[in-house]
Amino acid sequence: MKKDYKPTWKTFFELGKEELRNQKYELALINFKKSIKYTRDGNSKNLNIIYCAISNYYLKNIDESIYYSTNLFNRERKYSPTLFWNLINFLGFKKDTKSLNDIKFFLKILEKTYIKNNSHICIKDLRNLIIEIYYMRAGVFEYLGQLRWAIFYYSKAINYVKDTQNITEKEKRLSSWIFCDRANAYISKRCYKKAIQDINNAIHLEKRNYRAFVYAGDIYQHFKNYSLAISMYGEAISMLKHRITSIEYVYTLMNRGNSRIKNENIEDAIEDFEQAYNIDKYCMKKFRKITKNIPQGVKTILRIDSQIKIS
Repeated sequence: MKKDYKPTWKTFFELGKEELRNQKYELALINFKKSIKYTRDGNSKNLNIIYCAISNYYLKNIDESIYYSTNLFNRERKYSPTLFWNLINFLGFKKDTKSLNDIKFFLKILEKTYIKNNSHICIKDLRNLIIEIYYMRAGVFEYLGQLRWAIFYYSKAINYVKDTQNITEKEKRLSSWIFCDRANAYISKRCYKKAIQDINNAIHLEKRNYRAFVYAGDIYQHFKNYSLAISMYGEAISMLKHRITSIEYVYTLMNRGNSRIKNENIEDAIEDFEQAYNIDKYCMKKFRKITKNIPQGVKTILRIDSQIKIS
């Protein structure tokens, strides 16, 4: 008996992208809207929303384009990242460079569109939106490995916040995160002095910015000051207790475990790796650079005693 083919969100999504490439924007929009109806996953839905906004932009339906795009600046909870950021991080972790390049292009369009139409009813805080756009452009460039441009847009976001006499508490917190992410880009470029300056600025603006302590730990680990690295990772872990299922919590646990091995504190190191594995069974694959540094003897203990799968 012949099996019936049932279309999925991906079916309509790929059809929409094909029509977009062929400059058939109305057909593209129809397919992206159909794809939204079929998807239950938040990131897949938000990716379709971006393409709906792009299609409307080319159709010169600017109101519709703005409506779709501004919805992506909403948050699931008060202090959680925007839907836009969730999508960028999701695509970055998947290494979906095609979609990231499309978002990079779209953010460039978005900046010009918002500035030109700043009186639009959906654009309630242009200043904040522009800061977020610069910040996201930097993040996309960093995921694409284009660190020079990432640092350029992190700096633009920071300077945009500074360019006012009355910086709000919300903007201080946001600046703290941007300083952190620029520090990470500097670490990737081995500009450690600049990275340390950014980490200090981040902590000055937001004392409980756990990411600043994670990156400080990375720097101390690089310079083989494992005791200080363990201390920094420990500070970050204590701040991340409310987010124990997050990828950053797992990353920090594994790095502390690695530093503890270097400090010959094997028992505590194994405890860190066990805790990371209990949260995420794929952590050893996700963080191969850390896994490679685990001595063979410790790997054997983790495999046999802790039943951890290490490829």
